[in-house]
Amino acid sequence: MDSRAFSKLIEFLEKVPSVTGVIVHGSEEKESWWVKFTIDTTHHLAWNTV
Repeated sequence: MDSRAFSKLIEFLEKVPSVTGVIVHGSEEKESWWVKFTIDTTHHLAWNTV
């Protein structure tokens, strides 16, 4: 995944009300990538996110 795709994904996640804190991402190889973020499970929309 290139940096533009990560940017779009992070922009989307930042708009999700139950996602909190810092959103980090990275990649291991060409086809292996990851995104880490925290979901506030007490937020009333949290389980719609999952």
